[in-house]
Amino acid sequence: MMFERLRNLAVTLLFLGILSGCTTVSGPTKNFNPNVIPTAAIPQQASVAETRQVIIQELGQKQGMALSTSGPAYQRVNNLVRRLSQAAGLNGFSYPVVIADARDKVNAMAVNGNTIVVYKELLKRVPKDSELAAVVSHEVAHILLKHHADNTVKNRSVLVGVGASVLGNLATSRWGADTGRLARDIAGTLGQGYFVNSYSRGMEYEADHTGMLLMAKAGYDPRGAISFWRRANQIFGTAGNSAEFLSTHPSEGHRLARLEQILPTALQYYRH
Repeated sequence: MMFERLRNLAVTLLFLGILSGCTTVSGPTKNFNPNVIPTAAIPQQASVAETRQVIIQELGQKQGMALSTSGPAYQRVNNLVRRLSQAAGLNGFSYPVVIADARDKVNAMAVNGNTIVVYKELLKRVPKDSELAAVVSHEVAHILLKHHADNTVKNRSVLVGVGASVLGNLATSRWGADTGRLARDIAGTLGQGYFVNSYSRGMEYEADHTGMLLMAKAGYDPRGAISFWRRANQIFGTAGNSAEFLSTHPSEGHRLARLEQILPTALQYYRH
């Protein structure tokens, strides 16, 4: 009975934490202009080196993923990121790329505003570069829009991470190992807040928007973003619509509607 009560409490806390994360940022962020691709800035070498160590520790050592910066998968993503970097105005510099082998997990992320991580399984499920560009340009757009530097993002990540950690400590010390395992599972789910920022839904839409313009300017057909999100359930293996209310990521249906509105502008970038 005590285990059941704590589980319900944990789920409630999880629900409230995610819900509050969705509503922190309600309007456009200061770096977002719907008709302009922001000019990128070359990150400091020390920051890039620090990010690499964090990736090695969090993904490599803690989660046991094999990380690589060479080979066909790396070359595919690196070539794509190089074109996106040049389209963003980074002459002679390209954001570093790391390929993570997480077995059947599908993901991509921008870490600390300077490095792109792509899971190997995503490359298998998205063989067309025009569709893969939609995902990677979205992550590069987060960097260009400086979403990682937004104070509300940092506050939200720290609160979620600390909350999960405290729950785990309390459960282990007061209610035993079984309850502690439950709390640690929740902490593991939420703990990436320390590693990858939890963006608001508004920021996700902004990254979709800017990313579509960026991929078009880099020479990738922006219609690839439309086809990617039409296949989202197949690619990710989940029904995104049912989880939208409990996620900071918009559903694929709402994403598609917005991307279709942006497409005419993106095609102008693509045809120039």
